[in-house]
Amino acid sequence: MKSMTGYGSSEHRCDSGVTFSVEIFSVNKKNLEFRISLPKEALQLEPFIRQIIAKKLSRGFITARLNITADESFLKQSVRMNEALAKVYYNKIRNMQEKTGIPGSMEISEIVKLPGVVEDSLEGSEFMKNEECLAEAVNAALDKLIEMRSKEGDSLKNDILQRLASLESTASKIRPLAEKIPAVQKEQLLRRLQESGLQISSNDERVHRELVIFADRSDVTEELTRLKSHFKQFREFMEKTDPCGRSMDFLTQEIQREITTVGNKALQCEISPLVVEFKTELEKIREQIQNIE
Repeated sequence: MKSMTGYGSSEHRCDSGVTFSVEIFSVNKKNLEFRISLPKEALQLEPFIRQIIAKKLSRGFITARLNITADESFLKQSVRMNEALAKVYYNKIRNMQEKTGIPGSMEISEIVKLPGVVEDSLEGSEFMKNEECLAEAVNAALDKLIEMRSKEGDSLKNDILQRLASLESTASKIRPLAEKIPAVQKEQLLRRLQESGLQISSNDERVHRELVIFADRSDVTEELTRLKSHFKQFREFMEKTDPCGRSMDFLTQEIQREITTVGNKALQCEISPLVVEFKTELEKIREQIQNIE
């Protein structure tokens, strides 16, 4: 079981002279979403990075930042001087100056600013030649992020297990109280009949019929049995290595539905506080689950 919160970073230097520095952050999100920050000359690397991340993460809002530096050996290959074009510019400008008589001098710093004199091929296509090295950098950062998510997942797991044990304890207190409801109702019914002046025996068929109807309406055996099954499933989900956040979220909703039914059916002053206690603890579990992958 893993959390959706984590951070990882790495730096890899390629044989070509390019260095990739990667940072990856993740926070909780219902689905898998990306925000990838890249240098403008490497924007076409985004699909490649997305593909790598999607293979290892299934949920969360992922922020990835890539910084690229290149040493002299790489820059020598990507930056070219068009000397022939520079010479054409120079001769054309000198000829124009001689014909028009425009005063002034021409510096090399001005010539290199003219279109096409300096050719820079430092683009994503050049960096894609280092895709294996880039993949290593991204995967190394992802591994660190996943390690952090796993550690936080263990903390969440321990917290949820403690709260789950609390729910089981509360449910076990409700069961014996719920079993007493028919007897309590019978006693209350007979007392009200006596107080009203009606002399009806406890063995009267009408009394039995009323008690049977009430017992059926207040019976929460099925709900408590399903709660026990849900608790077992919860523990099984937490032992899985695959993403289980969505399944646990759904199971929490089912538990909420069952305990609400218990509260509605078992209308006893001793049970109502236990139902409130149960729901309070369950809400804390639900909040924790929102950060589980």
